[in-house]
Amino acid sequence: MTIPARVHSIDDELTHLLGEGWSERDHLRWPPNIFAACWMLLEISGTYTRVLDGWPRRDSVQPWPAHAREVGHAWLACAIEFLSNRTSTPPPHVTASWEKVLTARAAPVDAIPDWTCDALLELLAFADEASAGFGLPLPEGLKNRQSHMDGFYRQVQIHLSATGSLAVGLPSASVCVLPKQHTPRYGLTMRSLSHHLAVFTGGEVKPVWSTPLPGGEGLNLLIVPWPFVVEPSQFSPTRCPHAQPVVPFQCFDYSVRRADELIGDMAFEDWLRSLFLAASRDGERVHGVVFPEASLLGTDFLTVDKVALEFDAFVVAGVSSTRPHDGMDRDFNEVWMTFGVDDRRGGRPFVQAKHHRWQLDSTQIATYGIDGSLDSSFRWWESTPVMPRELNFMAAVDGMMTICCLICEDLARQDPISRLVRAVGPNLVIALLADGPQLERRWPGRYATVLADDPGSAVLTVTSLGMAHLSRPRGVVDAGSVIALWKDPVTGSQEITLEPGAGAVLLTLKTTEFTEYTADGRNDGGAAGFPTLTAKCSIFVN
Repeated sequence: MTIPARVHSIDDELTHLLGEGWSERDHLRWPPNIFAACWMLLEISGTYTRVLDGWPRRDSVQPWPAHAREVGHAWLACAIEFLSNRTSTPPPHVTASWEKVLTARAAPVDAIPDWTCDALLELLAFADEASAGFGLPLPEGLKNRQSHMDGFYRQVQIHLSATGSLAVGLPSASVCVLPKQHTPRYGLTMRSLSHHLAVFTGGEVKPVWSTPLPGGEGLNLLIVPWPFVVEPSQFSPTRCPHAQPVVPFQCFDYSVRRADELIGDMAFEDWLRSLFLAASRDGERVHGVVFPEASLLGTDFLTVDKVALEFDAFVVAGVSSTRPHDGMDRDFNEVWMTFGVDDRRGGRPFVQAKHHRWQLDSTQIATYGIDGSLDSSFRWWESTPVMPRELNFMAAVDGMMTICCLICEDLARQDPISRLVRAVGPNLVIALLADGPQLERRWPGRYATVLADDPGSAVLTVTSLGMAHLSRPRGVVDAGSVIALWKDPVTGSQEITLEPGAGAVLLTLKTTEFTEYTADGRNDGGAAGFPTLTAKCSIFVN
């Protein structure tokens, strides 16, 4: 006997997402919740493609973009009342579209009527317009015009930081609603339908959102390709965390040396302070300092953070830290980040673990010249634990810049992080690598191009001078001083070279604003932006 498959209806899906009583109008008071509901139905059914086929309707007095924006602004007023625990009434156009969804609640999700699809597309657009700026600090100009709104937007930021989602009362393990920075320029996916909100349904990765970055039209980043020397002996076999290694795999450790052992006669703290002073000599402010993957021990990171705080700079660094895990001491490969100044800095860094272990094969062992340390007949797994996956997003205080960081393989391995990166569309992705020279034609350049194309992020990859010198890729001659690569969707790629004897490279980034369009023809009023690399210079310590 064949058991017929159960047909899921609109009612089934919305009950699962919003709970019993989803049809009540109280749900309409918070736009991100309705955005998530409409997104889920349109994506599951695939009917969102109707947006390019006879929709939106042309019977409105206003053009569709202006109409959607007007309804969204009215819905925002309702949302403000909701967050203040006051009674509010959604706009009539929102209520009318929701009633159309209610009348089709018994319809199968894979056969949503066209008129119901139109109502879902309308609600999605209204919610997107209502939520402009949610989770992002207000730009100064908007603050001046809407100072009474600042408290509301601050409440939304706090809620997002605490829960990891802009939705209220929805299961974050199933769906997260997040701020969005870029709308794809090409193709047609669900991501093509919104400017301000993104939905992420991959429960394996937890988004973490904070707003501590300095604002402004530009960003000066001090790239320190530390360490300057890496020895093959720093790679060594280690006991695999499981009882017996799985042939042909073995495990290796990479030993990170203390900074003071590598700096020579000057203390690392003094050298770093001199580097900041040299970078600031012409009146330039250093906004942030970046160190590559596995370049620092935890104690050395604290030294970097101490000096950076003196210059009001944030820190992004690859850190190797040893601590107990599963009954044994393990070396963790992580990115540590500190932001803010003075009392807003806090005592603990943001910590994000590496999502994918490095695996060395015979080609890489030969390229790095470490065959004296690791037997090339095996494949060697990096021994760092793979922890529950998180991705940190750091937003600037003016809402014009959102940064996320990846560690080496996290850039190349598409699952499971890339879906979250594409959903949010951060303005800048910083990839910390322990890799060879950052030539455009090598693998970091290929994967940077993917993110620059969709969602339109700028990408900065950074490696250490020591690893760049250790590496001898086939067909590459004397490229060991190319320690970073810049890629953005407009100006393209730039290889970043460290001059002989220099300690760092100062990158000057400027934010370029431009207008993006959703597939239904709404523009974001020029709110989109991406950083471009306008200048780079090597920094020397006398």
